[in-house]
Amino acid sequence: MKRRFLFFMALLASTWVYSGVLDPGLAFKLSGMGPQDELSVIVHLRAQADLTQFRPDQKAKMVAELHRLADEIQPSFLSRFEGKIKDVGRFWIYNGFVCTASKEVIEKLAKQPEVGLVYENQKIQLLDSHEDRDPGVNTLGWNIAKIRADSVWRYRGYTGRGLVIGIILTGVEVSHPALQSKWRANEGWFDAFSNSSAPHDSHGLGTHLMGTAVGGPPSVGDTIGTAPGALFIAAKAFNGSGQGTWGTIDSCFQWYASLAGRGLGASVLCNDWGSYSRDTTFWGRIRTLERLGTLSVFGVGAAGPGQSTVAAPGSFPCLIGMGSTDSGDFLFSASGRGPAPTGFPWDSSAAWLDPQWGTRTPLNHIKPDLVAPGVSVRSAWPGGGYLTITGTAPPVGEVAGAVALLLE
Repeated sequence: MKRRFLFFMALLASTWVYSGVLDPGLAFKLSGMGPQDELSVIVHLRAQADLTQFRPDQKAKMVAELHRLADEIQPSFLSRFEGKIKDVGRFWIYNGFVCTASKEVIEKLAKQPEVGLVYENQKIQLLDSHEDRDPGVNTLGWNIAKIRADSVWRYRGYTGRGLVIGIILTGVEVSHPALQSKWRANEGWFDAFSNSSAPHDSHGLGTHLMGTAVGGPPSVGDTIGTAPGALFIAAKAFNGSGQGTWGTIDSCFQWYASLAGRGLGASVLCNDWGSYSRDTTFWGRIRTLERLGTLSVFGVGAAGPGQSTVAAPGSFPCLIGMGSTDSGDFLFSASGRGPAPTGFPWDSSAAWLDPQWGTRTPLNHIKPDLVAPGVSVRSAWPGGGYLTITGTAPPVGEVAGAVALLLE
């Protein structure tokens, strides 16, 4: 049985532009709530830090500015709602917070002049299927040979040494034989879901993805990752059932920003989750991490083969959106297709990773940006074993590792 990794979010989501304070999807949901019902929401305040004033090497100052603005505004604002909201979690990667409140209080929050946008802290459900067997192959993975990563190790001597790869997903089994020497234990784990101090992966996808990035030393032959000399760190936003929230993802983004401000950040960040193509919820977080020196790699989802089925954030022009191919270099049938949307922020050329991304005629706004092996790819799995899966997670890990090779 094959396991295809699909990700589903509710169809109604917020926009990054603060044109309306109450998100339409949230407004609709509130209309059906009773006076005693409560809902978890995320509140964006209007004032947001301007990081463009800093040089790229001033990461500590950028993070300090993010903290300064949040600390200047949030305490006094929240004091006005003391006793009326609960489960409050403050954010500084953007100036805002998550909380649980009644319909009346949420509507009151949205009317405050300091508030830019209020939207539901939606749940994200990871839907999957997998091929539940270990092929038992003790050799170089076909996917690694296909992209010729082994030639880079052998003839150029690059394995990703000195680079750190991050991930926001289900966690990673750091004790796995293919990964145990690759985990950076110094501030290398964050659990936004259950606040566990012990690294773990009760689902499996995170372990598999990180295996395709850094797994296995070439010296033993059974190499599953493109950058076996790189280290990794991990943030957990999804539980063992494959469920997380926008708030848990925000917490993980913020953790990576904190590390970057102290010179401990990841050079590249792996993600294989998403929403519908025009969802710009995480635009600001990803751009902030970009300014802090972290390149994001996202899967484009498995809603294909129709046109414009690429998932966001994989549809964003400021990152690498990955599609999935088989051993014959044919695109996986369910892999998301472009083009990416038009309008803000896609038409903002300052955010394009490729300077010509939106100007090519007639083929512009191309997504995915790259494709790599993702059909029947063998990698690590919790419990010390291996599993072959199909989806967009393997290409994300493979290209994150390839980025590490190039950076070395």
